[in-house]
This record gives sequence, C-alpha cells and structure tokens, in this order.
Amino acid sequence: MSNPWLRLQRLLPKSPMLIGTVLSVNSDQTTDVQTIGGGRVTLAGTGFSVGTKVWFQDNRIVSAAPNYTAVTITV
Repeated sequence: MSNPWLRLQRLLPKSPMLIGTVLSVNSDQTTDVQTIGGGRVTLAGTGFSVGTKVWFQDNRIVSAAPNYTAVTITV
C-alpha cells in the first residue's frame, strides 16, 4: 500500500488560490491586483474592471470572486 500522506499531497494544488482586488488593467494584457495582505502583483489576464475581486493562482487570474467583506476572528 502506498504512503497516505503522499497520496494526499498529489490531490492538493501546488500553489494556493488567492484573492485580490483589481487596481488597473494594462495595455500589455496584464492586470495589477492588490492582495488582501496589501501587496501588489501583476497578473496575466484581463476582462475585469477596476475594483472587482478576483481569484488568482500561478500569476494568472482564474475568475471573479465574490465581493464579500473579509473578517478576522480571534479565538
């Protein structure tokens, strides 16, 4: 029988899916996005207007994200 941990790792994505807000759409088919932590990244992909929340992974926009307010809960 194979190692259960390695089997689980193969199911998981290699890089996380992140969320951010579109800051600007550039003429070179890229989009500037601000992450939840305040960082700024330039991603491949266009088609989203400024202020839209998007999911991104591996330096490319995957899709639009829901426009919810982020809440941090300390337990």
